[in-house]
Order: sequence, then structure tokens, then C-alpha cells
Amino acid sequence: QWYQRRVRGGKGIAKKMWLNTVKPMLDVASITSEVVYTEYSGHARDYVERCKDIQKYSAIMTVSGDGIVFEVFNGLMKRDDHNETIKIPLAIIPGGSGNGLCAAILHQSGVPLTIMDAVYVAIRGVSTPLDMVRVEQGDNVMWSFLSIAWGILSAVDIESEKMRWMGEARFTVEAVKKLVSFPIKSGKVWFAPLGEVPNNDQTSSSSCEKVASPKNLPKNKRIEKSPIKTESEFSIAPNNGDGDDEFGSATELDPNFDFTALNDVDSDSDSDIQDIDSKIPDRSRVVSDDVPQETESCRCNKCVPPPQLDANREQELTERIEKIGLHSQIPDDWQLIDGNFATVMAFTLTHLSIGFQAAKKISLDSGFVYLMHSRGRSKKDFLQLLVQNCTPESNETRTIHFEKVRAFRLEPELSESGAYVTIDGELVPYEALHACIHKGLARVMCLPNQ
Repeated sequence: QWYQRRVRGGKGIAKKMWLNTVKPMLDVASITSEVVYTEYSGHARDYVERCKDIQKYSAIMTVSGDGIVFEVFNGLMKRDDHNETIKIPLAIIPGGSGNGLCAAILHQSGVPLTIMDAVYVAIRGVSTPLDMVRVEQGDNVMWSFLSIAWGILSAVDIESEKMRWMGEARFTVEAVKKLVSFPIKSGKVWFAPLGEVPNNDQTSSSSCEKVASPKNLPKNKRIEKSPIKTESEFSIAPNNGDGDDEFGSATELDPNFDFTALNDVDSDSDSDIQDIDSKIPDRSRVVSDDVPQETESCRCNKCVPPPQLDANREQELTERIEKIGLHSQIPDDWQLIDGNFATVMAFTLTHLSIGFQAAKKISLDSGFVYLMHSRGRSKKDFLQLLVQNCTPESNETRTIHFEKVRAFRLEPELSESGAYVTIDGELVPYEALHACIHKGLARVMCLPNQ
């Protein structure tokens, strides 16, 4: 039996999606559910936190965007029995304008990014570990599954809210506007690199032919400003009961797919779940030809992954870093980046939305955060990021770099106006925060690796 947490998307699209697509497929699979309609911002978090018998359910399904998923995870972690309830898997159906977690799950499952495939993965998938990031800000603790952003990318997310009726296209429109004005913010970012921090005599002297990466630095080394001259639904944001995100139509995920095939599904039929298989596009695993392969021609720290640590050393590092909080002294072996930034974003998934793939080689439980920082005023470089031609596995640019980190601390310049900090797309106070990865803490439904 599943507990169904459904959000009423802006114009009732999620309800139609549930009744016309999701529920008929669950009926064919003989899965029973209880449906709850969210009525205000934070309702999902409050309900999940207070539900007394939530452990009787085998999964929690959300038909929503990432905002409701954020509420559900944080509601689970606020419970006294959170060590058990956070292991209840979430089944994610895309009903919002972002849907980053759903896109990452379908990507790892090797299936197309469609609504029917999302339901198929929810039915046929297995409980799969998902990394969570613990975020301290002021006296509050939040849990992130997607991204933490500051600068242009967070501004795009927040200031495009007034165009929610456009669906995912709102992000593109606002990004173009920001590309014209290109605001720069000041601040500091400390981070703990993945793996052991090299001693001075262990740092590689060779450089990557693509770009000189700031990863090739000895411990205690400040990452200086670029010498290149370039051209000049957390409760804070009310939604008036309209739900989390607006999802334009069921066919936005895959315009070439005929969703009318679902009309042939009889919700009262006793047919085997294999009936569903025949109505879903080919789910053979996707092999990307554009994923860059590692070569032996370059041995710099960017191209060669950190050495695998033995289990005892890995556990030791994990425990040490998890003890460091917002008010703790920053360890000497953390690296510092300070100065002017176009944007800083930390993310743990392949996708930030259905239409934006931020990385290719990262799993749901990789155990690290990708910390992306963009410095200087190169609109050309930032455009490469927006068109997904700048990823951790492909091309860094002269002003955009990616770090694999275990934890980081962000301290924005508080005197600046017109700036935002977001966690999983939700607006939070504009102040310092401290974040640390917790490998495989939560669970989601995903097809097993083949």
C-alpha cells in the first residue's frame, strides 16, 4: 500500500495527471493508495511530520515538482523516528516546472523522460539510496536533495516565479534577461575536497590541455581571482494554496509520445502488470555516445579521479567532516575561494530539471557534491553553462570550474541587494550556510543498475 501525496498544480494539472495517467497504471498493478491534497505552502512537510502511522506504507508517491519533494524529505527528517522513516522510498512523478529529481532517477534507470516511464519506474523499481545534504543556516537545519544556489542561477529561479504559467520555459526567459544584466556578487566559499588533500610535494605539476583547474592546489592554498580580463515551497514563499509547481501538459516531457494509449487501460481490469509494459516506449538502457572517456594522455588531478580510500579511512574522514558545523572553526586543510562571483551552485544529481542536464557521470548516491563556481564577467562562458556545453565531465571554461567536495561553507556579502540563496529551488534567508553530504541517507524508487 502506498501513501500518495499529491499537489494541486497551478491549474489542476496534477489532479488530471493523477486521475488519467497515474492511478489507472497503479490499478493495473494492483497497488492501493491513499490520496492527500496539499492546500498551502508547507502542508506536505507538516502532514508527513505528524502522520502517526506513516511506517505502514511501503512508499510515498508525489505527483508534483521538486518543491513538494523538498517538503516531504524535510518533514520525514523532523520526526522523532526519522532514522527509520527517511528509509521509506519516494516514488516521484513529474508534475512541476523543474522535476530535477525525477529526471535524475529516469536517467539512472535508463528510460525516456516521460510521465508514463516515471510511473513504470515507480511500480517496477526498487528502493535505491539517495544522497542528502545537511544544510545549517542560522538556527535552522534543512535537508537538500538537489541543489544549493547563490548568484545568477538562484535569481533566475526566484525571479521567474511570476512566469510560472510558462512551465519550464520560464527559466530560459529569465536566464536570458540575467545574461544581459549579468549581476556580480561578492563572498567567500570554503570547501573540503573529495578524498585526501594532497601535501605540497604530492601536487601534480602537469596541467590538463583543456583548462588549468584550481583543484591542482596544495592544502591551505587560496584560489586566487582569475587573472583573465573579460567583458564588461519552503514556508518563506507563500503559494496561496496553488500548490508547488505548474506543469503545462502531460506531453511536455516527450512531444513525440502518444499518451492517448492510456485510454486503453481499464482501471478495473485484472490484467497482469505486463499490460503496462506494452504501452510504454522502449525502456532499453540508454548508452550516451557523448560521454567523454578517460584517457591516459593526461594525468592531472582534474582528469584522474581521487584515489579510492580504504573503508576505515573513508569512515574516519566522513565522521570528522560531519562533526563540523556552521559555527565550527574551518579546518586548515579546507580550500578557500573568495572575490566576485557570477554564481555558485552545489548539486548532487545529473539533472537540475527535466530540460537541464548538469552532469553525466554521477549516480544518486555518489557520496560527493559538485561545487560549481563562476567568476569574472564572461558572458560567453556563462552562456556555455546555460546551453549545457560546460559540465564537470566535458569543458570547464576560464571562469567556470567544478570541484568534487564533501562539505562547503558559503558566506555571501550581506550588504548587497537583489541577491538570493536557494535550496532545491526554495528561497531561504540571505546569510551564511554550511553544507555536508550524507551518502545514501534517503531512498527513492529506481530501476536497478544493469
